[in-house]
Amino acid sequence: MDYSCGNCGKDIIDIEAGVCPHCNSEFEIPDKSIPWEMRSTLGNVDAFSATFMLSMTKPVSFFRRLPAKGGFFNPMIYALICGLAGTLIDLAWQLLLPSNLFVEEELRSPGLSDEFYLIFALLSPLIIPLALLINTGMLHFSLLLLNVKKSDFETTFRVISYGSGANLLVIIPIIGIIVGGIWKLALEVIGLREIYSISSRRALAAVLLPFLIPMGLLFLAALI
Repeated sequence: MDYSCGNCGKDIIDIEAGVCPHCNSEFEIPDKSIPWEMRSTLGNVDAFSATFMLSMTKPVSFFRRLPAKGGFFNPMIYALICGLAGTLIDLAWQLLLPSNLFVEEELRSPGLSDEFYLIFALLSPLIIPLALLINTGMLHFSLLLLNVKKSDFETTFRVISYGSGANLLVIIPIIGIIVGGIWKLALEVIGLREIYSISSRRALAAVLLPFLIPMGLLFLAALI
């Protein structure tokens, strides 16, 4: 993958060399990192696009490179950008679909007005971080139930946050939100598997448990 020099702006093919071949400026490359956490070297736009492309097209390689530690700020900002962009794109589709001759009105989410989507978009900067923390808590609890001894809240948070690029798949009309949701779950499974060195089945079980437990409780309540 190509990167851009933060000094001269030209593409760098061999990022591991630590020296720009165009302007000979040196930069420190961590032993294990991802583009978004190298923004001071790559620049914000290039770091975001490189992180998005790597996580979406080469998730195994991406999550193997992802540091288990490194704080909450960087992944939170990345997830916030992806979430806000995805929300705005989805809002645009919701507003445009009724006037589209190829899409029936019934394909829109039932019972939700345009005002609802607008309010949701405005509150997204608060909703997205809160949802990340809640999702991390549920997934971390699943990992504890499955006895993943190396599980750590911060590490799990980083996996979920950097899987948020799938939110941008809502750019695909009509089916984008479904495709994005499925791919996001797949990214979380791959991320947990790689960062915790567990089996795919165990990672999948951890991702599905937060959905299966409430469904099981509702089923038992219905039987009672």
